[in-house]
Amino acid sequence: MNTNVCPKCNESFDQSKKFCGKCGVPLVMGNDNVETESSTLSPNTAKLEAPLVVPKSHKTKRNIALWLVVSLIFIIAIVCYPFNHPKTGQESLIFSDFISYVEKGQVREVTIQGENITGILATGKRFKTS
Repeated sequence: MNTNVCPKCNESFDQSKKFCGKCGVPLVMGNDNVETESSTLSPNTAKLEAPLVVPKSHKTKRNIALWLVVSLIFIIAIVCYPFNHPKTGQESLIFSDFISYVEKGQVREVTIQGENITGILATGKRFKTS
């Protein structure tokens, strides 16, 4: 059993060891001389770190949460969309004005649903009686 001395801390070690038992310096054996691997690296060499790996279970949970949020936004948009509200650009007419337009032939189209009267004037403008 041949022993040598660590060049960093001067601790003696067995030749079969790859690291110093006291300071942990990696040891490289060369023609009966011991060198540290750190001596071949410049002091400015950056340490490489392992990339952050997200476990698959976290990715699945994140994807489910994302799809739930997207679905919720979609449902809210559908529920809040004004399906039954009057269209923009629709003029509100008093019933007597509507009758006046009809007598003058200025009404192109009329739809009567109960008490609601909607239609299109000869000018192309939409109307609703109030």
